[in-house]
Amino acid sequence: MSRLSHSLNKMRAVFEAELEEHTAVTTKKDFSAAIKAKREMSRDFTLLDGNNFKEAIYGKKFYVTKKLDGIFVYGSAYIHNKKVITRFATSSGDELKDLRCLKEFTECMEKENIRMNGRSVVPADFHVAFLMELYLPGEKRTRVADVLHALASEKKDELALAIFQREDKVYRIREDDEPYDSRLKYAADLFSGAKQISTVPHCVVEAGPEETVDDLRNRVSEIYDQWVLKEGSEGLVVRNENGAIWKIKPRHTIDAAAIGFAQDTDGTLRDIMFAVLDKDGKYHRFACGATGLSYEDKEQLLSYFQKRIMPSVNFSHANSAGIPYKMVYPEKVFEISCVDLASKKGDDKPCKNDLLIFDGDSW
Repeated sequence: MSRLSHSLNKMRAVFEAELEEHTAVTTKKDFSAAIKAKREMSRDFTLLDGNNFKEAIYGKKFYVTKKLDGIFVYGSAYIHNKKVITRFATSSGDELKDLRCLKEFTECMEKENIRMNGRSVVPADFHVAFLMELYLPGEKRTRVADVLHALASEKKDELALAIFQREDKVYRIREDDEPYDSRLKYAADLFSGAKQISTVPHCVVEAGPEETVDDLRNRVSEIYDQWVLKEGSEGLVVRNENGAIWKIKPRHTIDAAAIGFAQDTDGTLRDIMFAVLDKDGKYHRFACGATGLSYEDKEQLLSYFQKRIMPSVNFSHANSAGIPYKMVYPEKVFEISCVDLASKKGDDKPCKNDLLIFDGDSW
């Protein structure tokens, strides 16, 4: 072997070892970043009722995006010594791979690598990250359950990515105060050749010379009516020019009877089982939970329910932790508020909850 070949092989070995080390480090950082990004995003949102939100939003410019129902994905790309490394993580920190849309993401970054190498000044390290939603395109609204079902089936190649935020690290392309729509435009240009990657549907609502904030609110309300009420999307995400973010969804209220409860391992109230009374006098079980109740509320309700446990029942049901519910007399009615109702499960089969008969002494 010539000295030149030996030197080239040694350089290649050093480069590959450096790349492997860099990949391991960036992978760990990305998975931590995915969890952090989702947590911060949830913290920054203010949830508003779609029926009454106009007075709550403020600003001279609104960036309105359509809320898609899917799985949050943190996708990052590193260009290290002219080599592209891409990683994809969910909000739980799990790696996502082997999807056609992810392959397209990498291919677009390879093209960006080639374009960057044509510049007179090329950064040694380049890192860009995108916050995205993995969703299943379709004529009708699809939900996160549909995405989970597709991931486990041949439909996984139909899944697509919708980009709703860009984050730059190490080498910044533009300033931190860059407008939101400009960040989306950068993503749209970068992935313009992709078939299964796009920016989330969006529009900018900006005040004209004689427009007031109420005029802007009305225009956002019109977008809500079109995208959510008419087209059936999950909701809107509205940002103003100062960084405030609102998530706007339709809210439903339902009067339901408490027919059972489950306690946690420490004896505290964990869940309440709710049912609605139909026209035939039967109780349709439809939801379980205790979100929104304070610790004091739970203590009082637990004391109330324990005095109304039915001694004999012909029905049993356990919660997600495997804890069986204790059935009670259907005397207490709650007003339940929720932002979404689903009629189908992830396998596209209809949700079928129990239909119960209460005869005065037993279920």
